[in-house]
Amino acid sequence: MSDKTSILIVDDNPNNLQVLGHLLKQENFSVAVSQDGQQALDYIAKKHPDIVLLDVMMPGMDGIEVCERIKANERSRQIPVLFITALSDSEDKMRGFRAGGHDYITKPFLKEEVLARVRAVVDRLQVEAELRKSRKALKEINENLEQKVVERTENLRKLQLQLVLQEKMASIGQLAAGLAHELNNPINFVYTNFTTLEENINDFFHIFVGYRRLIEKQDLAGGDLADLELLHEDEKRAHVDFVLGDIEALFAESREGFKRITWIITSLGNFSRSEQAEEKTTSDLNRAIEDTLVITRNEYKYHCEVETELGNIEPLICIPQQINEVLVNLVVNAAHAIKGQKRASKGKIQIKTYMQDTTVCCEIQDDGPGVPDGIKMRIFEPFFTTKDVGKGTGLGLSISYDIIVNKHSGDFVVQDAEGGGTIFIIRIPLLQQELIGKTYKRSGGTVCKI
Repeated sequence: MSDKTSILIVDDNPNNLQVLGHLLKQENFSVAVSQDGQQALDYIAKKHPDIVLLDVMMPGMDGIEVCERIKANERSRQIPVLFITALSDSEDKMRGFRAGGHDYITKPFLKEEVLARVRAVVDRLQVEAELRKSRKALKEINENLEQKVVERTENLRKLQLQLVLQEKMASIGQLAAGLAHELNNPINFVYTNFTTLEENINDFFHIFVGYRRLIEKQDLAGGDLADLELLHEDEKRAHVDFVLGDIEALFAESREGFKRITWIITSLGNFSRSEQAEEKTTSDLNRAIEDTLVITRNEYKYHCEVETELGNIEPLICIPQQINEVLVNLVVNAAHAIKGQKRASKGKIQIKTYMQDTTVCCEIQDDGPGVPDGIKMRIFEPFFTTKDVGKGTGLGLSISYDIIVNKHSGDFVVQDAEGGGTIFIIRIPLLQQELIGKTYKRSGGTVCKI
């Protein structure tokens, strides 16, 4: 309702219109007049006045019918109607109340009565307006509160899942460190024994060859042929010639196996370094990629071939465990995408690193199904996943984005690969803004200041 209350006076008597109109205008009300019921209804439909003063007795459509039509209309039923009636017309007053009237003004008009009854309605309208305003404000507060509760609950859910993932990564790191430690000792003494055995076998090999030459000379000299024949038969049963030829290959393969085990243990140790979770230090991204491929090999070895093109790049100032987490997510996601195609031949994952001015770049490309354009803008959203229910939390790429963009001041983008598939591109500046003036640890343990 506006500051100036609008009142429509409906009466077929011009004198009544003039008297009431003059009286109300003196009190700063906005006044409009109408001399018949239909004209009044048309005005109400267009202007929607705050109050209607309505004469009961009018030719054609009387005041009772006009009131009933006002109250039957959804848009106008809330408008208060004050009937104008003679002091003795009790029946008219009752009919007016039954039709929906709020009050009445009696004729002949008394100024004090007219103003008192109109002001009472105005006060009521103001109270109702304030009540509506309060209800609206309360509704908005409740909606905002509900929204905040929903947002808070969602944030807590995200935080909880992130903590679970961090705990899992920490547990994996601890497990890897423990596994590397437990394997290292037995591998060392097995390798030592293997080396000693190899030396002993080589000595035996040379001695055995010498014996065979001596026996051959004895055979030619005409010695005890029966015993020599038995010895030859034993050699045949033992496949001595094959064994002698295969010994070198067996030891060569065993040496490669030990190298492989040593490399895995080293990678496990690198992957589970015990720096503080949020502490930045220098790190070799190429080595991190190599370690990641060792750790995740079981995820891709049956479905993908991995090609690497690791360039000559500068050491990164980063949180190594977090960078490892990003690399693991991307390699495993690529492997799962290719696996999901159930193709007859193996897919391919290509990993490339290079410098771009003062920025270290890493591209991880696969020839899987790719990311549809319709969801490309959503893949970094928390909990968004295209995997089947129970096979992914939808947090991997979201957390990776947070690590690269927010925690390392970098860029993390996804592109379509030429010929099909997906390319994830990581760019991390060597000089991150938040590191200026701060100290960090070199991988060797020394502390430096930028």
